[in-house]
Amino acid sequence: MNCLVRCEKGVPFLVFALLLAFLSGCVTTTTNDWFEAAESGKAAVIEALLEKETDPNKKNNDGDTALIVASRYGQTGVLQVLLEQEELEIDARSNKGVTALNEGAKEGYAAVVQLLLDAGTDVHLRDNEGKTALLFAAKHGHVNILQSLLAAGAKVSDRDNQGSDALILAAKEGYTGAIQVLLDSGASVQTRNNEGVTSLMAATSKSHTDTIKLLLEKESDPNARRNDSLTVLMIAVEEDSFNTCEMLIEAGSDPNGRDNKGRTALMLASQKGNEEIVRLLLDNGADPKARDNEERTAADYAEEGEHSNILPILEEEREEPEDEETP
Repeated sequence: MNCLVRCEKGVPFLVFALLLAFLSGCVTTTTNDWFEAAESGKAAVIEALLEKETDPNKKNNDGDTALIVASRYGQTGVLQVLLEQEELEIDARSNKGVTALNEGAKEGYAAVVQLLLDAGTDVHLRDNEGKTALLFAAKHGHVNILQSLLAAGAKVSDRDNQGSDALILAAKEGYTGAIQVLLDSGASVQTRNNEGVTSLMAATSKSHTDTIKLLLEKESDPNARRNDSLTVLMIAVEEDSFNTCEMLIEAGSDPNGRDNKGRTALMLASQKGNEEIVRLLLDNGADPKARDNEERTAADYAEEGEHSNILPILEEEREEPEDEETP
């Protein structure tokens, strides 16, 4: 058969030539042709390959199907072609356990997610790390996708293998819009992951002040502790975030709370040499005379950190007023 073709008006020569070649049997298709077409959105090539009885569920070395690849790159045209195939396995998983819905939710392609939901994909499937599509959407702050998944029956209480729910994942990244959607859908601010981290702690560890404000308004515990016994306030001190420390103290964080080593937030701030936070803590009742389990004071921590600038500030607070003489 003659495999020479002409360029038809308005049709890119390469695509037109490939289509005719595929259909006429002049070109032997490869796995790379199939997945390259899925990635780049060449729906017409996908159709042509399917007409040559290409298995719509074939996988590459990573275990990806064309549906997964197309979802990863937001190629809705390819998805529409694939979803028409009766033998398509819509919930096929890659070697990492990822489904097409997981990929669409992670990358933020709302149209992809909706196509898959309309076609009946399972919203509860998890990858090898325990993440569902909802957890991916929360981690990446895709509000509209969260709403679609929740409407389709996704569970706001789902957790990954580390015990983190959608609220904790969104809080760590500071996605306040996503957090509001999750809270409105029943997410609990008291949930902890395997390390004892709450959503407030997750937000505090990255100094996301808008998120911290919202979570405190929703009655997150400002005195909660991680499994390693650090309080939320101590986490804020470790991040050198004055604004976060101020917000937490105003919400009721105890400036004299201790970890299992007997350390206070003032000791940690002194060790880091943060004058502003040291003064904030002292102004709100932190005890400069407190000692840890090894009898060290905040001044000892300041010296250990080689922050001589902190010592006079602590000394001012340590000085007790002299008793007035009785006439």
